[in-house]
Amino acid sequence: MRPMYGFRYAEFRCTRFRCSRFPCTRSGVRSDVEHRAWTTLSSPERLTSRKPCGGLAVSLWRSRRPGRDCGSLAVDLPATLPWNFPWNRRETGTVHTDSGDLVAALDIGGTKIAGALVDGAGRPRVRARRPTPAREDGATVMAAVAAVLDELARTGEWPLVRAVGIGSAGPVDASAGTVSPVNVPGWRGFPLVAEVARRVGGLPVTLVGDGVAMTAGEHWQGAARGRADALCMVVSTGVGGGLVLGGRLRSGPTGNAGHIGHISVDLDGDPCACGSRGCVERIASGPNIARRALEAGWRPGSDGDRSAAGVAAAARAGDPVALASFDRAARALAAGIAATATLVEIEVAVIGGGVAEAGDVLFGPLREHLRDYAALSFASGVEVLPARLGSDAGVVGAAAAAAAEAGLWGLGSGTGEGTGRGTASGM
Repeated sequence: MRPMYGFRYAEFRCTRFRCSRFPCTRSGVRSDVEHRAWTTLSSPERLTSRKPCGGLAVSLWRSRRPGRDCGSLAVDLPATLPWNFPWNRRETGTVHTDSGDLVAALDIGGTKIAGALVDGAGRPRVRARRPTPAREDGATVMAAVAAVLDELARTGEWPLVRAVGIGSAGPVDASAGTVSPVNVPGWRGFPLVAEVARRVGGLPVTLVGDGVAMTAGEHWQGAARGRADALCMVVSTGVGGGLVLGGRLRSGPTGNAGHIGHISVDLDGDPCACGSRGCVERIASGPNIARRALEAGWRPGSDGDRSAAGVAAAARAGDPVALASFDRAARALAAGIAATATLVEIEVAVIGGGVAEAGDVLFGPLREHLRDYAALSFASGVEVLPARLGSDAGVVGAAAAAAAEAGLWGLGSGTGEGTGRGTASGM
């Protein structure tokens, strides 16, 4: 009996690959053979005569002699596989098609607008950056975003871009494609997805909150990789977050689920820019760490650094006022993490952003306070870890969210990375 080959594919975009039995379809349209269906051929030549392109999700297997090189696809799979086999994951013996697809990613915060072209391994191949003119009008802020996109588009790798992902300071409304960042007052209900879409030539655009983007990145390639239930947090100019539950990114109907920065942990605390009081962000964000230290009498050193980084340096040198300001921030973060663990039973809290770069000055008291706040047995085992992706977490996560929506790189419903967010296409 001749060995048989199986062929599987999901949503993809492809204009060059041709096969008489398996016709191509445009991205977002199911083919006549659904991704759960397996079909056999007596020969793989018809499938591998041309290299798959544009994000084609392909698995080939040989029933009698697995582990052989089959045309342009390296095959190392068992003879039969369930429909939901996680075929994008290297550790489970996966087939990857190296189509070279890239995602353009934007990480928009109150301090900077970062952009990158990210590949299927989570590596930023091209970067661009502009400061955020956060106190200017909405058009000026959008001009800075456009400048980042223009710089990326001028590179030779832009033709490989198949989708655009945006992680923005929130709140966001992913279903409407709008953003209203607390720390960018010129954007209130700003139609960011539409503005980006009309600048990128018809590419699909996906929007998530910056905390959700960081969570997608850390779950895909960082400290939360392989964890089923996690809270990931960005502690920087603001405080954002996102949730992974049951192995899936859970961003909620508008893309704001897990926004831990605006949980109130001090009911009679200072007013927050969001309109509430005593929010985690009002206590633990970088500007508020610095504000509190300055109000308590701390003075910067010879370098004149009045930011949270300057406070962290003083705390490492033993300055009691600086240490107290970080201890207050750590207590607020611990209370927010404990509340989250009590609600949804997370196993790990991953913390990134500029404030997390303080290291033990932050993480030491945070872990200590968490033992006090997370007292119930099912919440007491939460592990606190620093993020691994550093300043790349936002762009890598925004790319992961967009790739999941576009069916690129094998990310999506079978991998736990699907966001469920709506997308827009530029016209």
